[in-house]
Amino acid sequence: IFIVHGHDYDNLFELQNLLKDQFHLNPIVLNQESDSGKTIIEKFEHYAKDCAFAFVMVTPDDAVENKGRQYFQGRPNVLFELGWFAGRFGRNKVRIIRQKETALPSDLNGIISFDFKENLSEIYEKIHNDLIHNGIIEK
Repeated sequence: IFIVHGHDYDNLFELQNLLKDQFHLNPIVLNQESDSGKTIIEKFEHYAKDCAFAFVMVTPDDAVENKGRQYFQGRPNVLFELGWFAGRFGRNKVRIIRQKETALPSDLNGIISFDFKENLSEIYEKIHNDLIHNGIIEK
C-alpha cells in the first residue's frame, strides 16, 4: 500500500498507523524511505512499482484564485502521483481520501473518494471495508 500525501501530517500518521496497527500492513510513505541517491521521481517509481494499491490524501494545502474565486486544493505533486497510480493500477486500486471543501479536478470524478471533515476516524469503516473488498486484508 502506498500513501500519497500533502502537508497534513497528522492525518497522514493516523492513516499510516491505522494501516500498520489495525490491518497489519506495511504502507510506503515516500519521504520516510531512503533515496539511495535517486531523484524524487526515480525514488517514487522505485517504491511505487512494488505496491498494489494506493491511498491518496488530498487536503487543502494550496490556496488558489481563479476568475475571482478562491478555493483550496491539494498539492500538485499529490495530483500527479494520483494520476500515475490510476494509470498504472487502474482506478479500482486507488482511493482518494479527501478532506471536505478541498477541490478536485473534474477528471478525477471516476475515482472513489472517501471524504472526511476533521479526522480519519470518520472513515475508518469505509477504509476497512474497502481493503476487505479488494482482497488486501481478510475479514
